[in-house]
Amino acid sequence: MSEIHDVRETVRRRYADLAVMAPAQAVCCGPGDACFGSTGYSEDDLGHLPQAVANASLGCGNPTAMAALAEGEVVLDLGSGGGIDVILSARRVGPTGRAYGLDMTDEMLELARRNASEAGADNIEFLKGHIEDIPLPDASVDVVISNCVINLSSDKSQVLREVARVLRPGGRLTVSDVVADEDMDEATRQDMEQWTGCVAGALTQDEYRYLLAAAGLSDVDVEVTHRVHPHAASAIIRASKPGPANQGQQTRGGTLMNEVPEVLFVCVHNAGRSQMAAALLTHLADGRVVVRSAGSAPAEAVNPAVVQALDEIGIDIRKEMPKLLTDEAVRSSDVVVTMGCGDACPVYPGKRYLDWKLDDPAGQGVEAVRPIRDEIKVRVEKLLGELLPADA
Repeated sequence: MSEIHDVRETVRRRYADLAVMAPAQAVCCGPGDACFGSTGYSEDDLGHLPQAVANASLGCGNPTAMAALAEGEVVLDLGSGGGIDVILSARRVGPTGRAYGLDMTDEMLELARRNASEAGADNIEFLKGHIEDIPLPDASVDVVISNCVINLSSDKSQVLREVARVLRPGGRLTVSDVVADEDMDEATRQDMEQWTGCVAGALTQDEYRYLLAAAGLSDVDVEVTHRVHPHAASAIIRASKPGPANQGQQTRGGTLMNEVPEVLFVCVHNAGRSQMAAALLTHLADGRVVVRSAGSAPAEAVNPAVVQALDEIGIDIRKEMPKLLTDEAVRSSDVVVTMGCGDACPVYPGKRYLDWKLDDPAGQGVEAVRPIRDEIKVRVEKLLGELLPADA
């Protein structure tokens, strides 16, 4: 118990100091690439927020963009900090929904409430407490999000049990968090500065999967997005609380689909076409679609010409990294769009498969990549109209 208290107090002091600094300058939870900050958010997101909100963004990702929040849902952000993800969630769930932020630090809660007031958000409530003991009733929340906070807890299994408790049947968890490599050295794990910087306390992917399953959650998916440390990476972790069969699903075009559509883009190296498609759909869907991409033989890095071509239209994928195609990613998707992965892409009944014939941008300069980008954008817009016909 003393160890838990010591870790918690060290984390509290560190983030209290950052809360005091945030109104005047951008702050960071850790050194180097671990400082993700507000760069994972779109210009549209940040354009509606006070500068102090962006300054206090201490996460390693943007869970609100991946959670596919819907009008009227109740959302809980674990470790809400300066409030950026709570404020963005409140916008997405609308006046009939509600967004809760939970934090243990008085200074962060004061900052978050001030930021929410300046942003004009009134469907928000910030709660003081610990993520190991969430001060909300059983089955009271539709979605739990978190941004690089669960790794700071010294009792992660209890955190995930609490998540399962407060989620309604059919509810879901979508968090950005740091995951450790299997070979993370003991010196790093014992370094408290690395702990408050979101690295030393990180679970491995297998540990995360085990603890989520042990808490009673299912449909677990761990998607690595980018490296933040020589022994750790940032990831999007998803899971759901089991509910009645096919709850929250509907049929489109004869195919049973999740109420929030899930799309997987696949090519060989996940360095060009699939990265562009995923980035464009994520941007255009604005949280209404869960988007993934992967490759049958991932490259070491995304094609720089692809990064530049997307940057020209205001989409930043500099932090993205190629990911390996898995059976799990295909099983959890409603629509699988292939771009030359051949027989490496597994086929499951009930999925919708599309094969987009596109030029390969590998080895091409940005001049050659631009027309490929534009062709993908046209196809993505068409797909989005099919997935969300009411919004088209």
